[in-house]
Amino acid sequence: METPIVPGGHGSLHQAPRRRRRSGRIGRFFRGYLMFVGALTTLYVLVQVLVLVFVELSKWMPAQPVI
Repeated sequence: METPIVPGGHGSLHQAPRRRRRSGRIGRFFRGYLMFVGALTTLYVLVQVLVLVFVELSKWMPAQPVI
């Protein structure tokens, strides 16, 4: 008798489930810290890019308004 083919199944049906690694309190702290620092860095870079865009736009604007 043949074994049934399970769609998307890999290996036999009697495999032990994989154990997940527990990151613990320190792992969660560093993951949160890195996400926070990454968000702050991204925000800082976006502000710097906006400042550069406004500086470049001000260079293209005429100094005196044309009447």
